[in-house]
Amino acid sequence: MGWKMKKTLTKDGYKPRQDPPAKGVQQLKDWINQREATGKFEDQLGSGQKERGFGNLDNVQKVSKKRFGEIFGSDPSYFTAGQYSSDDDVYFAGNEETENHELAHVFDVGTTGAPQEINDRFLTEDDIYSSIQKKITSIPIKDFEPNFIQKHLLGQNKKSFKLNEYALNAPEVYAELMKFRMKHKIDPKKVFNKKDIPELREKLKQEKGYGADRNIEQHYTDENLLRLFNEVVDVSENNNTNSRLA
Repeated sequence: MGWKMKKTLTKDGYKPRQDPPAKGVQQLKDWINQREATGKFEDQLGSGQKERGFGNLDNVQKVSKKRFGEIFGSDPSYFTAGQYSSDDDVYFAGNEETENHELAHVFDVGTTGAPQEINDRFLTEDDIYSSIQKKITSIPIKDFEPNFIQKHLLGQNKKSFKLNEYALNAPEVYAELMKFRMKHKIDPKKVFNKKDIPELREKLKQEKGYGADRNIEQHYTDENLLRLFNEVVDVSENNNTNSRLA
């Protein structure tokens, strides 16, 4: 999920870290380094962006759901499995997949430098609009076309989605993309092609997300689905196997 806009850093810009780093942090860093080594992601990782993202991973605190509510100022819903507050530099996650999702937010927002550099005012969406999000926004999404049951029994109509809705905004697409890559141990150097589309779509259809609006599979043509996987910087679990979909 998203974040709250309220800054609570210490005077030197860093919070004391009492808990050990989450397991996924080092795995995520290893993967980003492997992805960067391909030389294809300078627009999203260059000019210190990767280092700032790593710094945010080092500084963020994982807390319990109860503690998060105390810091955040509002208890998360019973159904909320995880949440990240960029201004408070804390997150909670109820399971491994959700942790992967939240850590993607931590890295993504960190690349902008906002969590450490802006500590005297509320953060805005512009402050945390990253190069990764810009890349995702540049890849077109298609209109939602209801199937027979959705149209005739549920009364759903054709809908045009935009990447500024919570269900399908760029940060959430990125976090869901990362979660999928970690779950399926996709090699960071993998370049997807048309032959991969059937298997890729079948696996994406199985993802639940927060509902139909969060299923990446239905929002991209084959061409743009390949762009999403090939052009957006990856954060995922360290994996020494050959390029594959697990």
